[in-house]
Order: sequence, then structure tokens, then C-alpha cells
Amino acid sequence: MSDILIPFDREKQDYVGFSASKLFAAVYPEAVALAPLIASPYWCRLAGGTEAEQARFFAEVASRVTYPYPPPNRSDDAVAHWALADSWRPPSRPPDDLHARPRPRHPARRRREPPRPSRSDR
Repeated sequence: MSDILIPFDREKQDYVGFSASKLFAAVYPEAVALAPLIASPYWCRLAGGTEAEQARFFAEVASRVTYPYPPPNRSDDAVAHWALADSWRPPSRPPDDLHARPRPRHPARRRREPPRPSRSDR
């Protein structure tokens, strides 16, 4: 699907007409198809389980997507990355304020901001 919405121009060696909207449209069907697996405690357990359980999980992924899904390359595949790195974690809560900037989880990665002047300094 992405090849249709965002074709690669071999002459220019670039993608023609790329936009975030087209990218989202290209991946939306797969995202919807995979959402029940990612939300299911059963499939999450298999995704982070033994090699045999992971093979069952990836076979199910392959049956739900519209493109050929060979055994995953664990370094380049977003689903495989999630299975290995995050499938064991509980889902994160959505932010209370959707317009607020997310705060880094690790204190050392927080951006250093100068202290705000107090009312007496104004």
C-alpha cells in the first residue's frame, strides 16, 4: 500500500509526494489489524515468551497484515521490537493534558531550563 501512496522515483532516488498523512494512510490498515494482538494479554504473553511462543505470535502477525511478513529481522521490525522490549509492560496511561509536552521518564534526560524568576524578582 505504501508503494502506491508514496511511490519511489528511481530517477530522483527519492520518494515522490511524501507526506505524513499519506504515510498514516498507508500504515493504518495494518495498525488496526494488529491492535487486538497488542491489546490482548494472551498475545502479549506470547510476544514476550519463549521462542516457540514468539513464533506463534509472529505467525499470527503475518496472518493479519496485507504484505508478506517473513520471520522478523529483530533489529529493523517495529513489531518485533515491541515484542522483545515492551510487550511485558502494562499499557501506559494517556496524558491528562493532550496539549502538554510529554516529560521524559528519566530525570537525566530532562531538558535543563533556567529557573523561573520569583514574584519578588520582577
